[in-house]
Amino acid sequence: MFSNSKNIESIGKLLLEFKKYLELQKEFVKLDATEKMTVILSAILIVTVLLLLGSIVLLFLTFALAYYLGDVLGSLSLGFGLISAFILLLTVIFYLNRNRMVIQPCLLQLHVAKEETKFGFTPDECRTLIADEEWKKLAHVQICGLMCMASNTDDMAQVRSEFHLAYELFKELKTGAFANAPYFKECSWGMSHDYPIAIEEGSTLIRVGSKIFGERVY
Repeated sequence: MFSNSKNIESIGKLLLEFKKYLELQKEFVKLDATEKMTVILSAILIVTVLLLLGSIVLLFLTFALAYYLGDVLGSLSLGFGLISAFILLLTVIFYLNRNRMVIQPCLLQLHVAKEETKFGFTPDECRTLIADEEWKKLAHVQICGLMCMASNTDDMAQVRSEFHLAYELFKELKTGAFANAPYFKECSWGMSHDYPIAIEEGSTLIRVGSKIFGERVY
């Protein structure tokens, strides 16, 4: 009975400590959210002030240029008219090219390795995706090439065959669907242990972090 009382008391203390822990976590989340919100609001304020100051400077420069052109041309109205026409032209150019101004380059990831832990399109899936042409509707995405990872093996012949498979698909697409796309030029494969083979098999982008910074320590 006495032992049971101690157990109940211990459980009560544990529950109390757990409650305190939850309260501390709650306060930490609040502080973290407050800090992040402060950073965001500060950034918005700084950008707003810079845009406002830039707009004021641009406005005064526009007026100054309009008056200067008015003096040169002998007509203030003509000076302001030319500046207005120039601004209108810039606006039209910006509007017509708005989709080209925000473009995210990307690479299609292939699964050529003999491992289930690797992800990506198989070569046939990639062909199907490109042939479907739905990707052409993505105005803000530009497919610039292919990427893959070879199997994690000491068999360099297998690694070479996987890189070769990826490069053959790249050449097929380059002469087919992307024949008129100079931006489709990147082949990203090869890491610290296999990058020489990757370069021989057409790679233009390699990932050699371990060669530069050393092996990861887990």
